[in-house]
Amino acid sequence: MTRNSPPITIARFRSGEGRNDFEPLVRLRYPAVAEDLDRLGPRAKARLTGSGASVFAGFAHEAAARRVLWDLPGGWRACVARGRNRSPLLDRLAAEKPGENWGVAKR
Repeated sequence: MTRNSPPITIARFRSGEGRNDFEPLVRLRYPAVAEDLDRLGPRAKARLTGSGASVFAGFAHEAAARRVLWDLPGGWRACVARGRNRSPLLDRLAAEKPGENWGVAKR
């Protein structure tokens, strides 16, 4: 698939700019995904992850996300998860001393 969108920064993406170039194709080929996006749309900006493995929507507060979760139709596999601005792995690596816990294994 040819990328027809200019690159975007994470800050601009988080503010709601940008688009997923796969969305029109996924909507066309998978009507159920289009229905899911449309069902979430009135409640929050629904988006696809990457090439469309999942549909998600962001909420400012956990309570709002839970209200939408409870209102979803039966058969949906959904959850509420807290977003992260920083990977926990980065925090873990920062806590390690340089060179500690690293090694070479010979097979």
